[in-house]
Amino acid sequence: MRRTCHTWLHREIVDWLQGGLITPAQGQTLRARYPLAGYPGLGRSLLSALGAVIFGLGVILLVAYNWQAMHRFAKLALLLGALAAAHLGALWLRRSGRHSAAEGLHALGSVLFGAAIWLVAQVYHIEGHYPNAFLVWGLGTLALAWALPSATQALLAVVLVLTWQVSELFDFHSRLDSLPWLLLLGVLPLCRQLGSVVLSGTATLALLLSLALGTFPLDEDLTVPLLVLAAGAAVAAGRLLEGLGQPGDTRIAAGFARPGYGVYLVALYLLSFPSLSGSLFHIHLTHLRVAGLFSGALALTAGLWAAVLTAPLRGRPATWRDTDWLLLAGLVLVALFSLLGLRGGGWLTALPFNLLLLLHGMLLILTGMRGGDSRRLLGGGLLIGLLAAGRYLDLFESLVARALVFFAVGAALFALGHLWRRRGAAP
Repeated sequence: MRRTCHTWLHREIVDWLQGGLITPAQGQTLRARYPLAGYPGLGRSLLSALGAVIFGLGVILLVAYNWQAMHRFAKLALLLGALAAAHLGALWLRRSGRHSAAEGLHALGSVLFGAAIWLVAQVYHIEGHYPNAFLVWGLGTLALAWALPSATQALLAVVLVLTWQVSELFDFHSRLDSLPWLLLLGVLPLCRQLGSVVLSGTATLALLLSLALGTFPLDEDLTVPLLVLAAGAAVAAGRLLEGLGQPGDTRIAAGFARPGYGVYLVALYLLSFPSLSGSLFHIHLTHLRVAGLFSGALALTAGLWAAVLTAPLRGRPATWRDTDWLLLAGLVLVALFSLLGLRGGGWLTALPFNLLLLLHGMLLILTGMRGGDSRRLLGGGLLIGLLAAGRYLDLFESLVARALVFFAVGAALFALGHLWRRRGAAP
C-alpha cells in the first residue's frame, strides 16, 4: 500500500498539544500510527544524480583518451565550459520545476569541478599535497549544498570530507583531530532545513567515523570510549528533536538516533570480549588533548541526556524508549571504567557489557512482540545470537562454561517464544 504524506496531521498534532486537546502520550501514538512519508524527491534526485555522475565519468574518460592531443587552452575551455553548462542547465531545470533532473545536472557539475581540480593541476604541472584536492572539492560541494540547498550535494560533501581525512591518515599519517568533524557539523543544519532522514543518518554516521579516525592516532585506548559517548549523544539529539514536535524534526530524529544506537551496540559488542575490554580503558587523561576530548564528550552526552530526561518538567513530551535506560547504563559504565583507568580487567570489565547486551536483545524482542515489529524481533534475535557466538569463541577451552552460556541464552529465547505464543501471535 502506498504511504501517504501525513505532514498536515503532524502540524495539527502540535496545535492540539499546545491547546491541551490531547495528551503527550496520545500525540506520540498518533505520530506512530500515521508516520511521515520519506522526503518525496530524494529517491528520484539520488537516482538522477547517480546517472549524471556515471555519465560524467564517461565524459571524463573520453576526454582523457584525447587529452594529450589537445592544446592547454582547449582543455581549459572544455573543462570550464562543461562545468558552467552543467550548473546553468541545472538552474534552468530548477526554475522549470524539474528538481530531480536539476539535482542530476548539479551532481554532474560537482563531478566536473573535481575533475577540473585534478586536470588543471596536471596541465600546469602543479605538484602538491594531493589530499588537499579532496578538501577543496568537498568545500566547494558543501558551499553549493548550502546555496541551493541540496541533500545530494551535502551527501557528496560528506563523502569527500571523509575521503580527505582517510587519505591524510593512511598515506601521510596526518592526525586531524577536529577539522573534519567541524566540516561535517556544517552539514547537520542542512538536515533540519531539508528534512532528509537519509542525509541526517549519513552525516551522523560520518561524524562518528571521523571522530574515531581522528582519535585513534592520538590515543588508541580513547577511541572506543569516546565513540560510545558520542553515539549516546547522537541518540539523545534524536530524542530531543523528536520532542520538539515539528514535522521535519520528527522525521530526521531517527536519522540521528538510529546510527548512534547502532554504533553504540557495535562498540558494546567489542567491549563484551574480555581480551578487548580489559585493554580499552587505560586512557591517558594526563595528556591535555586526550583529557579535553574525553571530558568534552562526557559533558555533552550528560547534558543532552539530562535535557531528554527532564523534558516533561519543561512541558515537552517524554520521548525516551525502554531501551534508553540500558543505553544510559552502558554510558555510565564506560565513563566510570575510563575514569578509573581499569586495564587488564578481563571478565571483570567484560561481564557487565555481556549482561547489558543480553538485556538489550531480550528487550528488543519483547518490545517487538508487544508492537508486532518484526525488525525489533530480528534485531534482538541477531544480537543475542552474536553474543552467544562471541562467548563460544571466548570459552572454547571450557566446555562447562560454554554449556552454561548456551543453556541461559536458549532458555531465555524459549521463554520469550512461549510468551509470544501466549499472546496469540504467530511464532
